[in-house]
Parts: sequence; C-alpha cells; structure tokens
Amino acid sequence: MANKNEAKIRKLVAYDNLDLPLCAVHNRLDRRHKKLATSLEAPIDDGANFGVATAQVRYDNKQKARAVSEAVEEFVTRYPAEGRELQKMIAVKRTMRETYLEYGMPEGSRISTQDYIAAMTDVGLTEAQARGFYPQALELSRTLQRLRGKKTTSSGLRTVLIGKSEM
Repeated sequence: MANKNEAKIRKLVAYDNLDLPLCAVHNRLDRRHKKLATSLEAPIDDGANFGVATAQVRYDNKQKARAVSEAVEEFVTRYPAEGRELQKMIAVKRTMRETYLEYGMPEGSRISTQDYIAAMTDVGLTEAQARGFYPQALELSRTLQRLRGKKTTSSGLRTVLIGKSEM
C-alpha cells in the first residue's frame, strides 16, 4: 500500500507544481480579457463585423435569489422580536473539524518527468502534448517561485482540505 500512496502523493505534488504556473497565467489572462472587453467603445451594434471578428452586446434578465443576509434584515424590520431571536440563533457558533492532508517532498527532492507527464495526461493532454509542455510549465513554475522568494517548486509541505465534520 505504501507504493500506491507514494505514487498518489507524487502525483499530488505534480498537480500542485503545475497548478501554480497555470493558475497564474489563467488569472492574468482572465483579468486582461475582462479589462479589454469592458474597454470597448460603445456602441457595438448587433452582429457588428470587424474584419475577421464579430461582436454583439446581449442583455439577460435573470431572477436572482436574495441574499440570506438581506432576507434576515427585512425579517428583523418586519418582526422585531422574532428577528432578534433569529439573529441570536444565527450568532451561535458551532465547532467544525476540518481534516487536511499535508503532502510534499523532502527538501532537495524532485519528482520525475514521468510523474508530471502522468499528471498532465490525467487532465486531458495527450502524452506528446504533455512532453512538449512539461519543460515550459516547470520553468514557469520555477520563475514564479523565485519571484516569490522560494528556492524550489517541490520543497515544503502543501495542504489540501479533505473533509469537514461537525463536532
């Protein structure tokens, strides 16, 4: 069983090390994407053609549930006595136990290229794509780690929440 767990932990480390650069790139793309979309100058007519690209503005009216806090606020206003009792009930705290798995590699250790390839194929890349992407992803991860003042991508423990229960 130790070998099965070792392989799974190495895969966790690979996922984590790949997650850092990919999330960083995704977050940058997402911010720039939204900023660019909101910077377009009005008006954009329906189906406007801009050479090889098109754009249109669409409006959707959706029914949204009111936030619980808004409903409680209104309830307190309508029914002050019951509202205070409700607020007391909400204020009662309960103890929750959260279970975390801490995982990682000993300082100076590295997981293999095959561990990274397996992690990338698990999320949908072909093996050829994973082999081509792996060096760039790892270099980006190392660059981000250096910018954050960390020495390597695989040292130190990572934490992942694996369960919650009420006590």
